[in-house]
Amino acid sequence: VSTKKEEPAVTVENTVIEIVRGIRLARRACTMLRNHLITHSTLDLPIQPEHVLSLMTLCEIVKSVEKLLRVRRRASVVSVQRAAIKMLAASIYRLFESLRLATDQYNVSIDHETSAGSRSIARITACLSSLEDILKGSTTFSLARSNTIAIAMVCCASPSHDFQVESLNKASTLLEELNILSDVDRVTRESCNLSLLYFHSGIFSDFARQFYQNCVATRSFQLVCSAFSDADDELLLLSPPERRDGLQSAQDYRNLMLGVIQEEIIVPICQVIDAEFRLAAFSRSSQQTKQNNPKLDRAAKVRQLLDMPSLCICGTLVSVKALVQEYLESSFYVMSAISLQDNTTYSEMKAIALQFGLKLTDDCLPSRIADSGSDIVHVLSSLPEMVQSHTYDMNQQVFIEKRPTEGTKYLVTVDSHRMASSLQRHGLGIVNHSISVAYKLLWKEFESTSQFFFRHDQLVSLVSKESRWYRENRAECGGCYPFGRAAEFSEEIAKVDDGTNDTSLLERLRILVTHIGNTLAFVRMVCSAEASYSTGARDVVQLSTHKTNVDLPSKTDTTNRNEDLSVKEAICDINNVQQQPHNQLGRKSFLLILSDEFKRDMKAVDYAHMQDFAIIVPALCLNWLETIMRGKEMMHKQNLTSDVYFADDGFALGIAFVISACGQDSSFDALNWFAAIKNKQATDEKSLQEVKAAQEEKDRIAQANQKGSLFPFGRAGKEEMVASENGESNRDYERAALSMSWKMFESRKREMESLFCTLHCSRALLLTGTTSN
Repeated sequence: VSTKKEEPAVTVENTVIEIVRGIRLARRACTMLRNHLITHSTLDLPIQPEHVLSLMTLCEIVKSVEKLLRVRRRASVVSVQRAAIKMLAASIYRLFESLRLATDQYNVSIDHETSAGSRSIARITACLSSLEDILKGSTTFSLARSNTIAIAMVCCASPSHDFQVESLNKASTLLEELNILSDVDRVTRESCNLSLLYFHSGIFSDFARQFYQNCVATRSFQLVCSAFSDADDELLLLSPPERRDGLQSAQDYRNLMLGVIQEEIIVPICQVIDAEFRLAAFSRSSQQTKQNNPKLDRAAKVRQLLDMPSLCICGTLVSVKALVQEYLESSFYVMSAISLQDNTTYSEMKAIALQFGLKLTDDCLPSRIADSGSDIVHVLSSLPEMVQSHTYDMNQQVFIEKRPTEGTKYLVTVDSHRMASSLQRHGLGIVNHSISVAYKLLWKEFESTSQFFFRHDQLVSLVSKESRWYRENRAECGGCYPFGRAAEFSEEIAKVDDGTNDTSLLERLRILVTHIGNTLAFVRMVCSAEASYSTGARDVVQLSTHKTNVDLPSKTDTTNRNEDLSVKEAICDINNVQQQPHNQLGRKSFLLILSDEFKRDMKAVDYAHMQDFAIIVPALCLNWLETIMRGKEMMHKQNLTSDVYFADDGFALGIAFVISACGQDSSFDALNWFAAIKNKQATDEKSLQEVKAAQEEKDRIAQANQKGSLFPFGRAGKEEMVASENGESNRDYERAALSMSWKMFESRKREMESLFCTLHCSRALLLTGTTSN
C-alpha cells in the first residue's frame, strides 16, 4: 500500500527533474552559441565550415526543448505543475526544521537574557516565520516572494545555529527549481529565446547551404528556422503603436530570411531539376538510356527536398514544391513563347516532371505557327470580315482564323508584331486612318446590337421581367444572381423563335457582342504596334544623333558657316522627333479616346431599350461556355462541323464595352455573377465527390462479396459468376461516366475562371486605356 502511495510522488519528482534538466540544457546551449558568435564577431573571424553543423545542432537543441515543453508535452507540464510546486516548497521548508527546533528550545530556556543572542534568535525566528508563511500559504511564487525567500534563507544561514553551507546550497537549488516551475512558460520562453541571431543573420545562409548540401532532416532545419524567427517576434513587440520602425525592420528581416531560402535552396533545386529534365528529354529523343550512379544521383536528393513539408519562418509558410513549380511554369512558358518549335520538348519535360511529383500547368501555347504576313492595309480593307471570321486571344494579342480557307491547310493569324512591321513599311500616318475605320465599324456593330434588341420585343420583355425579379428578390438570393436562374433564363430565351434564323436569339446576340469586342481588340493591337514601332524609332534616332554630334565641324571654320546652320537645324528637328515617343507615353491611348468619344456620341441617341443589358450577361456567359467547349472539341476532330478555336476573348471585351457604354457597371457588379458561379462549382464538386465515395464503396462491397462466395462451382456458382460479370461491367460504365463528369467539370471551371479574368482585365483596360499586358 505504501508503494502505491509513493508512485504519484515519484512521477512528479521525475517530471520536475526532466523539466529542470531541459531548461538548464537550453540555457547552456544558448550560452555556448552566444559566446561562439560574439567571439568570432569581436575578433572579426569568419565561421569555419566545420563549425556550421555544430552551431545548427545548438539551435536545434534549444528549439527542441522549447517545442517539447510548450507544445508537445504541454499537458504533462501543466498537470504536474501545482503538485511539483507544493513538493518543492515542502522540501525547502524541511531543510529548516532543525533550525526551527533549535530556536524553539532556546526560547523556552532560561539563558536567553543576553541581548546579542536574543536579537539573533529573534531575527532567525522572524525569517523562519516568513518562510513558513510564504512556502505553506501560497501556490504561486512571484519575483517578490522568491526574493523574500532567498533573503530569509541567507539570514538563517549561521554556523552557530547548526545550519551549514551545504544545506543552504541545497535550498538554493530547490529555490531555483521552484522559480522555474512557478512560471514555466516565461522561463522557457526566456531560456530558449535566440533573438540574438538578428545581429548574426549572415550565418543563416551558411545553415541553408549546409541543409541543401548534406540533406539534413527537414524537422531539424525547421527548428533552425524557428530559432531565426525569434528576432522577428522581438522586433514586432518592441515597435510602439505610434511608430512603424519595428514593423519595417521586421519586414526587412523577413525578406532577408526568405531571400536566403530562395537563393540557397530553391534556386539550386530548380537548376538541378531543369538539368535533369533536359537530359531526360534528350535521352528520350535520341533513344539513349543512361544508368545513374546512386552515389552521384542528384535527383534523389531533390526528390527528398520536394517531398518535405512547408517551412515556417518569421510567420511565413515556404513551400519548396510550390516555388519550384512556379519557377518551372514561368521558365517553360517564356521559352516556349520565344520559340514555339521547342514547345514539344517542353511538353515532354512537363511529362517527366510528374515523376518528381510536380504537376505543371499547361501553357496553352500552340506547337507551331504559320506566318501569314498580313499587312495592315489588307486588314483594313477586310476588317468587317476579319472581326467575324477570327477569334481574339488577349494574352498574345493575336487574331486567329476560325476555319481555314477552302483549299488551304493553314490558319491565318494577325498579331501586333506584324502590325508593327506594316507601320514601319507604311509609316505612322496610317494609324489615324485605322482608328477611323475601326470607329465606324464599332458604331455599325453597336447599332446592329441595339437594333437586335429593338426588333425583338419578346426579348426586351423577358430582360425587363428578369431585371425586375432580381431587384425584388436580391436580398433572398444573398446578393448573387443565382446560377440556376441564369440557366432557366437562357432556356426561356431559347424558346423565343422569330422564324428568321435557325440559331437562337441568345447565340446571335453573343456573336454581335463578340464582333464589338473584336473591333476594340483591333484598336488595341494597333496601339501596341504603334508603341513597338515608336520604341524602335527612338533607338534609331538616338544612334543618328550620336553620329551627328561626332561629325559636327569646328566653330572656327568660317567657310562652311551656312552648312553649320543647316546641320544645327537638322539636329533640332531630330531632337524633336526623339522626344515625340516620350510625349506619346504620357497621352491617352487610342482605345481610351475611342471609348470616351463613343460615349459622348451616344448621348444624342436614345438607348432606353438596352438599360437592362446587364441582366442578360449571365445567360450570354453560359452560351459562350457551351460554344468555347464545342470549339475546343472540334480541334481534335478531322471532320469539322463547326468553328475551331481555343480562345475567344473578344466576347469578354465586347461585354465590358457594352456595359460601360450603357452605364451598366454598377448593375453588373450588383449581380455578383462570378461569385454565384463559384458557389455552383463548389456544390457540383461536392456532389461529384459524394458520387465518387459511393462508387468506391460499391467497389469495396463487390470485392468483398467476390472473395466470400460460397458456390464457386455448379449451377449456383455459374449464375453468381454471370451476375458478378454483369455487375462489374455496370461498375466500369459508372466509373467511366464519373471520370468523364470530372473532366467536364474541370474544363468548365477552367473556362469560367478564364472568362472572369479576361472580363476583369477588359473592364480595367477600358478604364485606364493602357495597352500593356
